[in-house]
Amino acid sequence: MDIQAPRANLIKIDNKQAHKLWLKIYSYECGYYSTWVNSCTENRRFYYGFQSTDAEKEELKKRGQYEIVMNKIRKAMRGIVGMVAANPPQYKLIPLTNNDYHTAAIGEKIIKWAWANSSGINAMRLFVKNAAVDNVSYFYVYIDQQNMIRFKTLAYNEVIPDPSCTDPLYRDAEMILVRRELSEDYVKQYYGITDEMVKEIQWEWADTNYGGVDKNYTTTFTAFLEHIWSPDRLFVRIYEVYSKEPYMLEDGTRRNRIRKQTVLGFNHVYDEYLDDKITEYPIIPGYVDKAENPYPRGEVHFLKDLQRFINKSYGVTLLNAQLMSNPKVFIRETDIPNADVRKFEQHFAQPGSINVLTAGAETPVIVQGQPLNQAFFTLYQDAKSEMEWNTIPNQLLGMMDSTKGYQPSALLDMKQTVLDSYKDFMSNIELACSQLGKVILQYARAYLPQNKIIRILGDEDLIVNIPQTLNLDDEQSVQAWIQYQKQRGLQDQEIEAQLATYKYSYDEQKAIQYFMNELDFDNYDVTIIPASYTPTYEMAMLRLMLELLQVGSVDPSMPLRYLPVDNKDELIQRYDTIKQLQAQINQLEEQNNELKQLANSMKQRLIDADIQVQSMKGKTRIDSEVKMQRIKNYFDKYNNKLLTREAQIELQNEIQKLLNEVELEIEKAKLRAKEQEPEVLDWTQAYNNNFNLE
Repeated sequence: MDIQAPRANLIKIDNKQAHKLWLKIYSYECGYYSTWVNSCTENRRFYYGFQSTDAEKEELKKRGQYEIVMNKIRKAMRGIVGMVAANPPQYKLIPLTNNDYHTAAIGEKIIKWAWANSSGINAMRLFVKNAAVDNVSYFYVYIDQQNMIRFKTLAYNEVIPDPSCTDPLYRDAEMILVRRELSEDYVKQYYGITDEMVKEIQWEWADTNYGGVDKNYTTTFTAFLEHIWSPDRLFVRIYEVYSKEPYMLEDGTRRNRIRKQTVLGFNHVYDEYLDDKITEYPIIPGYVDKAENPYPRGEVHFLKDLQRFINKSYGVTLLNAQLMSNPKVFIRETDIPNADVRKFEQHFAQPGSINVLTAGAETPVIVQGQPLNQAFFTLYQDAKSEMEWNTIPNQLLGMMDSTKGYQPSALLDMKQTVLDSYKDFMSNIELACSQLGKVILQYARAYLPQNKIIRILGDEDLIVNIPQTLNLDDEQSVQAWIQYQKQRGLQDQEIEAQLATYKYSYDEQKAIQYFMNELDFDNYDVTIIPASYTPTYEMAMLRLMLELLQVGSVDPSMPLRYLPVDNKDELIQRYDTIKQLQAQINQLEEQNNELKQLANSMKQRLIDADIQVQSMKGKTRIDSEVKMQRIKNYFDKYNNKLLTREAQIELQNEIQKLLNEVELEIEKAKLRAKEQEPEVLDWTQAYNNNFNLE
């Protein structure tokens, strides 16, 4: 059973206390609430196609007219649900007193976790549909047996609000009742009742009205109590009575706490208080049009008369078509055999029948059918158009081929125009979802332990133990820790990575601690991103991001965040991976180009160095030959001449000088060649290492 099991012990109250409690429940349920519930029931019947009363059906039968229901309401309401509850709402927590956005992010994740536990999109659509059809719908937050925070949708006849409350979310209600009807055996088993339940009305309560007649209650107190237990169906009606009770804190602050009384039968009651951190009712209403009382009106309430007119116009059009288009036969009364008009009427038009007329009978007068009057059909078409004006055009419901001529942007604009006409309804839905988020946070604060919050956040691997000597709030302590790690031989990158992990873990632990110490989240504004639950939000944001992408204002990953697909996170991750790989490819290509340029440069330098070495060798050879030629010329000059001793000595010195110069030039050439050879070898080795060339 999707209700929160009582945490208190079952008590059996005396008749006086039970009498007082049942009088309060009676005053809530048997006033205007009962009339309003009948209206809600009629709205639901209209939605499902039961749109004629028994008296109207009998009247149609007398006229010979078919009961035809052209149910435009059902399609329109389903279209409204598709427009207003296409996606789960996106929450945004805004701190009011400080800039603790880290704690706000934790709250957003917990709300998203609760929506996932509760099949939130289904609950949201049912919530919107009931609000549009039944006049009102309710979110109900509870803790299941696995200590999971969940919420569900309650119908109009399951909740009884305080008749005097005027707050849009019933926050000023003295009490809010949740009513259920369960089998007696199930109630005993679920709530652990071992003794006999008191099911009979106490004699001192019978035949009393207690002001009910004076207040024009349609049900007396006795008749109301008779419905608490049904002897034929063996069901027991139970009530969960939620009320706010103020109390004072030690510092003088005034706060509210929620009291819950689960009433079983006439005398069995669970009386308990929810956790002190829960200050708001776990029951949140939603509606289309708010009244100055807790009995609002839905969309169907304002369309019933128009739907009746459509049914009647179509029925009258069909009836006129039957009456006017069929031929009519006129015959004299004296020509009817035996003057039996009924028998003649029944057998006259049967195929193959033989009708014997009296002697001297004349030919019957046959009047052909008349053209159909289009007046009622025109009214029917006008009523259909009026229904579209009041709800959703057929183009958006996929019922007309004219949509094939629209561009996607035009259809998007049309949908947005329709949503603009439901701003009041959407604002009420956003208000209810915001209150739902706040109640979920209060329940999480009250019933979820810290280790479970860490698991919800997915930070089990990121919450690490920080060294006691490291105080991240003290800059000197951080610098001392960095110096100590350097002395241990750690690199700067390793130190920065480890310090970043400690800082993230510290911020996360501090934020979780702030979350656990938050009283009732009055310091946070729990808001809904406007229209984030509509089908146009993602498409409009997608179109905007695509336009920004064309002008280069955003990177291609931004449009992926607004794709209307379930695996958009996977697509974003894949795009990021491809982007990283592409960056690595570009980096490798740049390195390759640099290496190619270096190789070409080294190859050219190698060629130039080789040419220079060969040139030097050739030049040395030429210089040697020139010197030798000079020596030869000296020998030729003095060969045939008689030389004195001084001349011979002079010749010998000159030749020796030339030989010394030749040897010196040869040694210099050898030195220059040796200096060039290591550089050529280095270039050759580098070239071979980078390109594997021999």
